Amino acid sequence: MEKSCSLLIHFDKGTPALDNEIKEALEGNDFPAKIDAMKKAVMLLLNGETLPQLFITIIRYVLPSEDHTIEKLLLLYLEIIEKTDSKGRVLPEMILICQNLRNNLQHPNEYLCGATFRFLCRLNEDKQRGEREVYQDYYIILVALLRLTYECASTLVSLSSAPSAIRAAANTYCQLLQSQSENNVKLIILDRLNESKSSHKDVMVDMIMDVLRALSSPNLDIRRKTLDIVLELITPRNINEVVLTLKKEVVKTQSGELEKNGEYL
Repeated sequence: MEKSCSLLIHFDKGTPALDNEIKEALEGNDFPAKIDAMKKAVMLLLNGETLPQLFITIIRYVLPSEDHTIEKLLLLYLEIIEKTDSKGRVLPEMILICQNLRNNLQHPNEYLCGATFRFLCRLNEDKQRGEREVYQDYYIILVALLRLTYECASTLVSLSSAPSAIRAAANTYCQLLQSQSENNVKLIILDRLNESKSSHKDVMVDMIMDVLRALSSPNLDIRRKTLDIVLELITPRNINEVVLTLKKEVVKTQSGELEKNGEYL
């Protein structure tokens, strides 16, 4: 056998006449005849026949049926037929059965629900793409999303001077500041935060602890620019938190964790 199969039943090879007989029975309204035709189709498929002409007929005349025997045979049929192309990708016509599968999963009949789960467990695409390609695509998408986030925040600031808009933009900048590893990007974001500080200091005061997180960067320019912003946002209300954070940074410099410790101090 060319591939594994969970069911094997001997059945004589089909003929064009038998194919037409099955097709006519499936299109009719006689349920016993439909059940018999589905059984014949399944056995022909298990013995190497492809029967591609039956798929649309089954979708039109068998898929809508609520007879449990027909539904079980339908799932068996769908499990046996080829569902992927030569490259291992799911065939586009499989979209025609999605709604039916969803309905089966929500059906009160536990056997039907379980049989549908069984079918879905056997439906997958070949993982032909290497891990490196996946990571490359992920990186491209991530960069595009981060760029869009930055542009949205910048647009929000340019369109509105409302405190809520400035706060939302500043919060986005701070999140980007933490998620980015590129130092040049961090410096650009700090420039935007500095602009917000200059024009909306009262709003930025509430963001001081978020800005201070940028001190975790080992880059001296980033730390220096962060301190320049923070020192102008200190108030009696936040000074204790700021001093505590700065003390922790001093401890780091003494332990040799940061680059150019002498310059930082």
